[in-house]
Amino acid sequence: MANGFKALRHVGGGVQRLSEYPIADAYAADLFNGDLVKLNAGSVELAVAADTTEPVGSFLGCMYVGPKGEQVFSPNWPDALANTSERYALVNEDKGVSYKVYALAAADLAVGDRVDVATAAGGSVLTGASGMTVAATGTTSNIVVRKILEEDVDVDGTAFDIVEVNLTEAAAA
Repeated sequence: MANGFKALRHVGGGVQRLSEYPIADAYAADLFNGDLVKLNAGSVELAVAADTTEPVGSFLGCMYVGPKGEQVFSPNWPDALANTSERYALVNEDKGVSYKVYALAAADLAVGDRVDVATAAGGSVLTGASGMTVAATGTTSNIVVRKILEEDVDVDGTAFDIVEVNLTEAAAA
């Protein structure tokens, strides 16, 4: 169901700006298309709930040099590739972009609420899609709900929303 932070539109009607960041040597965590990422010493890492480092944007995929010297492009970064060379992540870090994302605890969300990252099942190694969602716990987070797009109930009876969010400046604690 969840597929991470998917770019929905540019709030000002402009063009989305993508950036390339290195993936740290021996970085051993999966990254999936649609995961929010942060920077640590200039390299991309997965953003997690209640993190003190704010996310810079949405991971779109990666490029690296494979074991036979070939250039590889992938929608996800498998942790098993931690020792490959020339590893770069493509990140949508444009603050003018809004994202479509699944939200947990739907009954508690309203436009203007700050929400936090909540990871659901990591992602799919088959499709490269993220399983990241948001939850209504991030009172100082830089993820802000712009619009409730859809309200629904999962097959197991769990309520959820599909919301439009923006990455903004973090609120004062």
